Amino acid sequence: MANNDPLYRSRILTSLYGSRLGLDTDNMLVGPPELKLGVTTPGSTANNLPAHGVSNLAAAAASTIQLDPPITGIRKYLFANCTAASSINVLTGVDVVGLASSISTGGRRIKFQAQGDVCELVGLSTALWGILNCSAGVCLTTST
Repeated sequence: MANNDPLYRSRILTSLYGSRLGLDTDNMLVGPPELKLGVTTPGSTANNLPAHGVSNLAAAAASTIQLDPPITGIRKYLFANCTAASSINVLTGVDVVGLASSISTGGRRIKFQAQGDVCELVGLSTALWGILNCSAGVCLTTST
């Protein structure tokens, strides 16, 4: 069986790219078994993190990195992949962009406490990131 023949290809009603990508009976996009996300590793704190995909935070020293403003409905994943994780801070950038979660609202800083910490965000609007999931060592603060 090819990647997803039995599950989705037979349901494609409107083909967008041969029999590999299309819309099904529920008007949902079907085709590949998974969508590929872009992975970025910031080369320096001068580079903002894009508002989509996965960011591999691999800083060797204390750093503060800016996150681009959210794109409504798009998810962003942050992963602390370094031993200096307790000194990695991700800011939402401009003052009008905030963070909202079940534990706080109005924050602007995500602080990673340990290697392997992760944070999953989603753009709720162009001025608000929603925190969907974070590992236990991630702190959200209002300070800049």
